[in-house]
Amino acid sequence: MPKTPVQYSTELADAICERLAGGETLRAICRDDGMPDHRSVRRWALEDTQGFGAMYERARLIGYLGMADEILDLADDRTNDTFVDADGIHRPDHAAVQRSRLAIDSRKWLLSKALPKVFGDKIAVDQNYNIDGDAFSSPLELARGIAFLLALGRSEAATLVEANESVTRLNDYRPRREQQ
Repeated sequence: MPKTPVQYSTELADAICERLAGGETLRAICRDDGMPDHRSVRRWALEDTQGFGAMYERARLIGYLGMADEILDLADDRTNDTFVDADGIHRPDHAAVQRSRLAIDSRKWLLSKALPKVFGDKIAVDQNYNIDGDAFSSPLELARGIAFLLALGRSEAATLVEANESVTRLNDYRPRREQQ
């Protein structure tokens, strides 16, 4: 059943941003009576209705940082990790542990996508490849050389590094399967 349209107001915007900063999802906020649907709120943010875009972005950021704290709380909470069976023996509650793991993993994934510079995986490449432009007779040959390096692939490059070998000229390179 569609919601009755709600007009933008600064009071409504403040209430939405306060709840977002507190960690509530936009969908949960918008389910409440008197709140607009989530599409309207996102439109207000995208169109920056009366400065709402910056408020929304800041509230989201604060909410995401709170979510990072929540991950630690979920990981440290052991209250439902065990149960007492009919014989009075403490047993692990695997379902509760898995549910906590799912909650943590979901939050970690969301944070890595929403704030990749803060919570994303760090990828470091520590390879130096020097291509001597004079070794190629034309720009086409240089492009072919670059394409070759890209096509060389991770496994072959790792093999060269492992064997402490280097290839200074592409014409000198022969894949290991051809050298034997």
